[in-house]
Amino acid sequence: MNLRHSQLASPSVERARLPPWQQVDEHCLSFKQVDIKVLKMTEKIEIHQINHLPSQLLTLEKEAVEEGFRFLTRLITQWNSGANRFDAPGECLMVAYLDRRLIGVGGLSVDPYAKGHTARLRRVYVAASSRGQYVGQTLIEALVAHAARHFRIVRLSTDTVAGDAFYLRCGFTRSDDEHATHTMVLSERSV
Repeated sequence: MNLRHSQLASPSVERARLPPWQQVDEHCLSFKQVDIKVLKMTEKIEIHQINHLPSQLLTLEKEAVEEGFRFLTRLITQWNSGANRFDAPGECLMVAYLDRRLIGVGGLSVDPYAKGHTARLRRVYVAASSRGQYVGQTLIEALVAHAARHFRIVRLSTDTVAGDAFYLRCGFTRSDDEHATHTMVLSERSV
């Protein structure tokens, strides 16, 4: 069952910082390192744009399935069949690593439900042990920065209250569109 906006929590979120796509170094879109503080220890998150599926994705898929999410299974199936490799103009698939361990994945594709310069954020998943440590936000920032070079709008669909709150924190706004729960307008300029 899809959770629609009337069912979602409405957290008040301070947004006193720049939008995510303006925070990413434009010269470093395929690789980004971010320092995070975790229990007084600094670790490096590495974001990579990829053109093949890493074998560690199977570990993330297993975890996602145990949580009731099947979208990484669809990612792997569609990738292997060639149905979606995130290789159309402007599309990309990115992964997050911590100490050479795959901890997150997310893709950006042309939105099949919209016309014109609109991207769709899809297949975003972060390992449960890495949530709350800015891994997801860092991954979204890199994907949105990439999208800003190719698209005017990014849309997505989520069906969980946690997903809703997360995407609002990342700068998305709720949408009433039947094919998207959240939207981010990147630019009014021509792409």
